[in-house]
Amino acid sequence: MAAPVDAARIGTNITTAAATWDVNVGSPTADVLLIVAARFAADPGAITFTGYTQLALDASDATDDTTAIYYRWADGTEGTQDTVDPTNSVKGCTLCWGITGAADPATQPPEVSAVAVGTTTANTANPDIVTPTGGSNDYLFLALMGLAGEGNAPTAAPTNYGNLTTANSGTTGAVATNCSIGGASRQLTAASDNPGVFTHLAATGGWTAWAVVIHPAAAVVGPPDMRPKKAHRFLTLR
Repeated sequence: MAAPVDAARIGTNITTAAATWDVNVGSPTADVLLIVAARFAADPGAITFTGYTQLALDASDATDDTTAIYYRWADGTEGTQDTVDPTNSVKGCTLCWGITGAADPATQPPEVSAVAVGTTTANTANPDIVTPTGGSNDYLFLALMGLAGEGNAPTAAPTNYGNLTTANSGTTGAVATNCSIGGASRQLTAASDNPGVFTHLAATGGWTAWAVVIHPAAAVVGPPDMRPKKAHRFLTLR
C-alpha cells in the first residue's frame, strides 16, 4: 500500500477585508482529497464553506484570529476556486493541498492532532503529535501553522517535512488585522508523527498549529481467478 501523495498545493492571499473569499483550489480532478487551511486575521463570525467538512477550528491563541481546517473529496467540477464566506468582513489567507492516493473520507476521513497554541517568540510554532486509527501504515502527514501579524510567514518547515507553502494577508493596514499561514508535508510509514518546530520570525500575536494525517486508499483486491485449472499429468517410470 502506497502513501498518499502531496500532488499540488496553492495559497491565497486575502489582502482586502471581505465577507466573501475566492480561494484557490487548483482545478482538482475527481477523487482528489482537498485539504484547506484558513487563517482569519480578525473574528470571522460564522464561516460558511459549502461542500467542505470542517476538521478543526480554533480561536484560542493570543489574538482575535481564527484558524480552521477543512476537507473535500473532489468530483472534478470544483474549478480553480471555491468560496469561503465569513460573516464578518476580514482579511486572511488560505492554503489548499490536492492529495492523490488518499482514502475516500466517506470511509476514512483525515485525522487531526490536538491544537497547539503559542506566544510571540520566534521559532516556537510546533504542531502536536497525531496518532491515526489503524496503527502503523503508509501515511501522508501535514504540519500546519498560522501566525498573527504581518511579514512573519514561516521560512522553513519542521525537520523531515517538505513542500513548504505559505500565504499571507499583506501588510496594508494595522498589524492587528494581518496574518500568515504555512504548511508542509511528509510521507511516513509509522503509527504516529510529532512534527518539530517551524522556522519563523517573532509574531506580534500568537500562533496556532496542528498536525493532520491522511490515510492511504484501500488496496484493490481483484476477484479470484475462476479460469479452469489445467490437469497435471504424471509419468510412471518403468
